[in-house]
Amino acid sequence: MDQLWGCGRPRRTPRAARAVSGIIKRQQETLPWHRVVGKGGHISIKDPDLRRKQIQKLQREGQIISETGHIKTKET
Repeated sequence: MDQLWGCGRPRRTPRAARAVSGIIKRQQETLPWHRVVGKGGHISIKDPDLRRKQIQKLQREGQIISETGHIKTKET
């Protein structure tokens, strides 16, 4: 396995985010896609309807979202 990943570290490619996005898009009914957020805990969805849907789902789970789309954690 180390040989596949290169010394035990996963490879990072510029297309990784797009690949994850594509998988989530195709599996919306079975994956908790709304839990995927951008670096630093920000909602990064640009589409207003999907953004609103993600915020609503996260809020139903008890998450606190700022007006700028930042998910507040115990550290923030």
